[in-house]
Amino acid sequence: MLRNFLPSKRFLASLTIALLCLVEPAPFRPNGGWTAQGENLSALKEGWGWPVVVIPPKEGWGSPEGQSLKWALRTAEMEVSKAHSGVHGRDVVFLYPDISDPEDALKRLKIWRSMKVGVIVCFDDGPVMEALVKACRDSGPSLILSDGEDLSLRGPSGKPHPYLFALGFFRNYRANVLSQLMAKRALKGAVISDRYDPAMVQGAQVTLSLLAKRQPGARLFWLMGSGDAGYRYRLAEASAEGANVVVSWLDSMGSISLWKTAYTYRMPLEVWHGAYPDQKLLKEADGLLYVDADHLLSLRQKELQRIRWNIIRTVKRDVTNLVAAAKAYAIGVWVIKAYESTGSADPAKLAASLSSTRDIPLAGEMLAISPITHRPVKRSFGVIRVKGKSTFLEEVAPVSSGSVAEK
Repeated sequence: MLRNFLPSKRFLASLTIALLCLVEPAPFRPNGGWTAQGENLSALKEGWGWPVVVIPPKEGWGSPEGQSLKWALRTAEMEVSKAHSGVHGRDVVFLYPDISDPEDALKRLKIWRSMKVGVIVCFDDGPVMEALVKACRDSGPSLILSDGEDLSLRGPSGKPHPYLFALGFFRNYRANVLSQLMAKRALKGAVISDRYDPAMVQGAQVTLSLLAKRQPGARLFWLMGSGDAGYRYRLAEASAEGANVVVSWLDSMGSISLWKTAYTYRMPLEVWHGAYPDQKLLKEADGLLYVDADHLLSLRQKELQRIRWNIIRTVKRDVTNLVAAAKAYAIGVWVIKAYESTGSADPAKLAASLSSTRDIPLAGEMLAISPITHRPVKRSFGVIRVKGKSTFLEEVAPVSSGSVAEK
């Protein structure tokens, strides 16, 4: 008797087709659409594909970044579909909607859940991302952020939200790198920050706490907003207390002003930039040091060219943003491995698998995901020195995500 109440395979296929018709009124277009190849949409309609939704970057799918992301993901997808059995006899199919605004994303989210989308990959870092984070983090589907630098994945308990993941580290990783570097070089540091910028305050306080473990009495000096012209006095105080390095938790313009002051008054201080770097601006500050993840990836030309030629061979397309392509390919492998592990579209099982995936290739690094942080267990970051309006890799610094303060 119970069998009469269970949906038939034909009914489920018809329902999937109806839902796809609601969200895919036109075939693939060069500037964005649902899929890059029609046969993969057929896989969904016929019930042998697992759908993964991909949110575009701010510039859209038609931009060089968007195209690089799309073809890298398509490469990861095709590598699996070419295998005889695929992923438990199915294809993992990446879908590429054009999203206009947060309201549009949330409206579509209801449809995606009906389609049993198990994972959403997000390359947006603005309001669309923020809306999806709030909607997905505790109830699914799993949301993977391509970066996640400015967003804590942790909930009130201190543990990461069950359905929220990121390929990047929280921004405080720079505090870890700079404090490690100072200890390695036996330098004495001080910290300067803007009291009225919450993100900067947090980074400065984390840096101070890390410095204080080796250097009791390390000081944090405050500036009172962007209009404060007291750079000289703060630097003089830091120097008087024996500091030979100042870690600047100001924006890039603020760090340049700090560097200019130290240079003009011939103060025996190095300026290290702790916040997110605007690399074009910071090239004006000869001798300044900063930390970045993508800059290091961009220097791995051998690995990036290998990814590029893999994309050309697999999908017959060239890409120009190789760092974006490398990150997209890594996320694609991450998602596919999670489906391989679970053999299921069950949201909880997929989330558990995403939190412990291993052997994810990222331009020469092999990543494993930590169930404690929902980020890679360890990543390497570039210590970059400005010299003569050019930048040079001074060293590579590995950091574990569990050691990064994330609030």
